[in-house]
Amino acid sequence: MKKDALHWGDVEHRDVHNLYGMQVAKGTWHGQTKRLSKRPFVLTRSFFAGSQRFGAMWTGDNKADWGHLRDSVPMLLSMGISGFPFAGADVGGFFGDPDTELLLRWYQVGAFYPFFRGHGHIDTKRREPWLFGEPWTSMYRDAIRTRYRLLPYVYTLFYEANTEGVPVMRPLFMEFPDDESVLTKDDEFMLGDKILVKPVTEKGATTASVYFPDGVWYDWQTFRKFEGGRTVTVKAPLEKIPIYFRGGAITVTKERARRNSVLMKKDPYTLYITVDDKNSASGSLYLDDGESLDSSYITMEFKFGADDDGYKIAGSISSKKGDIQFANKIERVVIVGLSGNLPTGAVLIEKGSLDSTLVEVDNFGDIVTLRKPGASIDSEWVIKLT
Repeated sequence: MKKDALHWGDVEHRDVHNLYGMQVAKGTWHGQTKRLSKRPFVLTRSFFAGSQRFGAMWTGDNKADWGHLRDSVPMLLSMGISGFPFAGADVGGFFGDPDTELLLRWYQVGAFYPFFRGHGHIDTKRREPWLFGEPWTSMYRDAIRTRYRLLPYVYTLFYEANTEGVPVMRPLFMEFPDDESVLTKDDEFMLGDKILVKPVTEKGATTASVYFPDGVWYDWQTFRKFEGGRTVTVKAPLEKIPIYFRGGAITVTKERARRNSVLMKKDPYTLYITVDDKNSASGSLYLDDGESLDSSYITMEFKFGADDDGYKIAGSISSKKGDIQFANKIERVVIVGLSGNLPTGAVLIEKGSLDSTLVEVDNFGDIVTLRKPGASIDSEWVIKLT
């Protein structure tokens, strides 16, 4: 549109174009909330400052191209630090037909986008994960399942984005502001403050060069330990997603495979405790009903460390609104990276109970697994390790 085609008040069209897109999303959100009386899902491509209040956005018509996969990461990091946390890119590319390798690597990165979806032009070939046969279907499934496993953690990150304004998908400099080497680094990122992701964005690549910031890091799949402050070339075969737990973190997951997240609602939780160099860790979990506009909620805090009586895992309620309860239990706790003598037994003590419950403990290398501790996810409790 020509610059001299002015709106009323001599306003150029470029000054109001995206405001219109924001108002469309706003009107849709208000209309749907009035109609449904619960949280709607609104997706927009046109947006302006303030649009983050009304829904998600995606980066537009990308292409089935390795460069577009690579560029999606800095684009979404920019959206996050600009105040729009619920953002994503079309997995596989909107235009063109991705080959099996490109589609796999895109799923492996897209599983960590705040907004994760596959999408393609009507004239592109069908690309549902089950169409390509083995071993591809299993590898696509594993990538997608990773997202479902992490939903409790991701949901908590969105709560933090809503209440504190912090991005879900974060550049390294946000978590490590004193590390000058990460100030311009945009080929890896943090999902929240606990998980490091290194996308594989080159065709045929079987290794990845990962920079580990200060601290201790653990491979998501093998629990191999890495010391921070250095770059390491790691193996990245097709089935491998280079992702790492941060030392000192307690990450909450759900491990049972379901057809959708609604069917996971009553599933038990798993805690991954990846200790720092002081053998301590902490984490949190936000719980609400998942659909109300003004839901009651509970936020849980989890801490791991040692005192004079030995190691303890403690769950406590840090904040609560309304009268809401959850029947979910903790079915497994995995402790990674402990130094010294490993515990061989555990006892669960729930607040308000005079009884204690013995917990089964397995050791393998430096990994300690507590099986079926049975602690309630929404109550206060302590697990003492012996």
